[in-house]
Amino acid sequence: MLGYLIWRGEGRPRVTLERRTVGGVWFQVLEVRGRGRRIVRRVRRAVEEMRANGVRRCVAEPDWPAEWGEGLQPVGEERLRCAILPQLLDWLAEQKGLHLSGATVELTAPWADKPVWEAAQLLSRRCRYLRLHTDGADDLREELWRRYGIAAGGGGSPASLQICFGEPAGDAPALLLGPDCGRLQKAEYTIPKALGEDLKPYPVTSQLVAALWECGAVKTEEIRLKSLDFHA
Repeated sequence: MLGYLIWRGEGRPRVTLERRTVGGVWFQVLEVRGRGRRIVRRVRRAVEEMRANGVRRCVAEPDWPAEWGEGLQPVGEERLRCAILPQLLDWLAEQKGLHLSGATVELTAPWADKPVWEAAQLLSRRCRYLRLHTDGADDLREELWRRYGIAAGGGGSPASLQICFGEPAGDAPALLLGPDCGRLQKAEYTIPKALGEDLKPYPVTSQLVAALWECGAVKTEEIRLKSLDFHA
């Protein structure tokens, strides 16, 4: 089960932990009002109870103090971003003028796992040149050459875009897909209006969208990128 963390601000101290449905998905919701040492102790006990109940990852509302969720990992966006990568590339073309059909793209990753292979195959169809920076790149290059006739060498031209599962390797603008991408590169998504109405009063944060998507409450094709903190 996932957790959901809410801080209601200053006021009469209150800490509650209960199961609720958010967008049709069950969460253990920890709701807190107030500050101070007593509140921190009560929050820590509640977090321990959440972990005892199997909660390891949480959606945290924007005002939640990060230090209060120690021991709980945030719901990441990396799987969602990989799933909507075609849409992200379309957004970059439309909003930022990055047309990849004649450009070089660098793909960087610590290792060539399945998401990296899938991204490389998509980029082989969308960009002119593809440059790889990852362990296991030789096998991936061979597959791209066999399937698409792409040498994946980059042609020596400057990269117009980096697709990064790890740290960026150069100076080109970067689209982040790896762990912690949601914190390092903020994104906003829109979801079907009916689901958005059902979520009130819960804010439609990128973490919540990723959690609902993971649980099947919203489909890939129903999610639209609204904005991306992309500096190019």
